[in-house]
Amino acid sequence: MRMQPFQQSLIYCAVMSSLLVTTNSYASFDVSNPNYRGVADTLNYIATDVPGIAPTLAPLITALAVTPLEDALSTLVPAADTSLAIGSQMPIAKGLSAVSTRLSNNRLGLHYPDPYISYVAGDKAYDMASWAQIFGGDINQSDRQNIEGFDAHFGGIALGHEWNIMNDFLTLGLGASFNSTKVDSRGIGRNRLEINSSQGFIYGSYNFDSPFYLDAMASLAYHDYDSTRNIVVPLAGPASLLTRAEGDFHGWQFTVRPEIGYQWQQNNFFAIPHAFLQYSHLNVSDYTETGAGGMNLFVQYDNLEELKLAGGLKVGLFHEVGDCLFVPQIHGAITHDFITDPQSSTASFIGGGTNFVTPGFEPDDTSFLIGANLEWWFKNKQNYLNLQYDFEFKEDFNMHSGFLKFKFGWA
Repeated sequence: MRMQPFQQSLIYCAVMSSLLVTTNSYASFDVSNPNYRGVADTLNYIATDVPGIAPTLAPLITALAVTPLEDALSTLVPAADTSLAIGSQMPIAKGLSAVSTRLSNNRLGLHYPDPYISYVAGDKAYDMASWAQIFGGDINQSDRQNIEGFDAHFGGIALGHEWNIMNDFLTLGLGASFNSTKVDSRGIGRNRLEINSSQGFIYGSYNFDSPFYLDAMASLAYHDYDSTRNIVVPLAGPASLLTRAEGDFHGWQFTVRPEIGYQWQQNNFFAIPHAFLQYSHLNVSDYTETGAGGMNLFVQYDNLEELKLAGGLKVGLFHEVGDCLFVPQIHGAITHDFITDPQSSTASFIGGGTNFVTPGFEPDDTSFLIGANLEWWFKNKQNYLNLQYDFEFKEDFNMHSGFLKFKFGWA
């Protein structure tokens, strides 16, 4: 049962009034987990070297001496489970994947054997096209390197408008996406993180006078973060030291993605091998928590970068159904991240003490993706629908995602 704020305050005040310590009444905090070693050293420093111990940290020092130490320390540090990184980067990447899929559809339509359908599907008869996509997904990060994992859910919408120029050799477009991500930690504190993201992007595609093509995309995203860190320190008696620290901060993310591919087509069957390089830089603002007195943290996250090289293959076929065109496809890809930044942070208690580092874990650098999509091109209505599902996985991590896209073109 979740405790109400006034209940937390009563327990917290009772603990503070009953636990008075001196500099000699604690047990030394010694842990082997590198993610909690920094905060343990800080608490040792506070207990031994700070005269009189800050009143708001005194009950914490005493409580830690009689509790499962690493469980308690895990609630005293910033999140190190990559939830902030993945919760920011993955939905943004899905927005750019929507652009890649849109450009692929455009090329498929241009080369379909039926010229009328190719005009409709590929916009060959239209100067402009607009599209919209709704997307969502579930993320599962298992425990890794002695850090508890998390579950996350995201959903959003992407919108775009583009122009076909140079006799359909060149497509230029711009768009935006908006999404929300909710993260639930699996640790003892059951921490939560909510991310609301807005992204603007530009993109282009050049179709060579051959089956080769070159796509490019760049985006700038703004993330608004609301974090809840539940501090749980079980005591020897029936009571526990319970309180909640809340953070409100933001981040900026820049992403660029060039892609090259080859579209092979034989009658109604097609195969598209492709490769892309994606670089992303995420800068998160410093912030100070509120609501937990001296146990609030001042937090500074390191910048987070990724440099991913991916190679994949998409295959499918065209099948006419009445006045429409049905296009089932399957696809797969292998991605390698050359950077794999951990979610590392430097923090300090508002109640006093030295800075401490929580290094986080290093994610696996290679991931795999498999998926399928069904497209329905409406021959007489100048538009199409696209339904897609993807499953991405790597060591200790998996993600299910899907989207529904609608496109409308006009002269």
